Amino acid sequence: MDVVAVDWSGAAKNASVRIWLAHVVDGELVALRNGRTRHEVIDDLVALRSQTPQGLVAGLDFSFSFPSWFMREQSCATVADMWRLASREGESWLSDCPLPFWGRPGRPRPALPAHLRLAEASLSQRGVSPKSVFQIGGAGTVGTGSVRGMPHLRRLRASGFSIWPFDPASPWTVLEIYPRLCTGPVNKSNLEQRARHLEASPWEVPDRFAASIVGSEDAFDAAISALVMHDHLAHLAALRQTTDPVTLLEGDVWRPPKITPMSQHEDESPAASSGSGAPSPGDGSGVRPTLTAQVRRRRTDQQFFLRLRDAIQQNHRALERLGT
Repeated sequence: MDVVAVDWSGAAKNASVRIWLAHVVDGELVALRNGRTRHEVIDDLVALRSQTPQGLVAGLDFSFSFPSWFMREQSCATVADMWRLASREGESWLSDCPLPFWGRPGRPRPALPAHLRLAEASLSQRGVSPKSVFQIGGAGTVGTGSVRGMPHLRRLRASGFSIWPFDPASPWTVLEIYPRLCTGPVNKSNLEQRARHLEASPWEVPDRFAASIVGSEDAFDAAISALVMHDHLAHLAALRQTTDPVTLLEGDVWRPPKITPMSQHEDESPAASSGSGAPSPGDGSGVRPTLTAQVRRRRTDQQFFLRLRDAIQQNHRALERLGT
């Protein structure tokens, strides 16, 4: 089964620069790219479905629905009704920012029956801080990407994908992901921390992709999410349609069975590195890398960062030539 993860963007301009698609086959990252619009990325997924008779699971980084109270208020009996409504009204929601939407100038956070879906509220109890789909402006906005993403789920369903957890199981499945659940508590906005997270991981990633992963937070989210998803193929293959009436309206977020923190290179003590701490990312064994292994990795740091620096510079020059 192939795995794809898409770090999505709802930006009105230059969204193609921010949208990254990562493709993993047999545990190997075989593609990591941006430069495609939202419509083109969906075209890519539809094409991949026909090219993967063994199955394909695609994770998309936006909310697939709204809190159930809002759906009832909008007379949406099913999630398909919600997606059709978002297709018709979404752009006016984003331009006018009517209640319950907020985040634009003069539109403070209102009191609502619920800002989060049940799945998101559950994540917030685990130390993760999901944002409300009603927030369409300001720091951490997820509403814009979600409103502009939901209409595309209609096409994916029509093309033969099952949209989890709304549809019966299928070899071709689209599900909602939250990259923070895959990356762990790494400081993703920090280039050096992204580099150390990648260098500490169990995956062999080609330099041409490593440069993008380290050079772009969006590429980092897409690539790490796809690799973590592939590490949990058995879990993904076992996903089934929900029978819960609220979840059938609101949807759910796929959670890796193990949410493991990044390996903190500089902060680890020898005692912590000897096997008494949390498992290393994607390791699956429940044992940290030995101190000897970590020392060996540190010895390669300089060469690793030099290669990444050169590749990132090349990527930046290419982007400048493209006018992005």
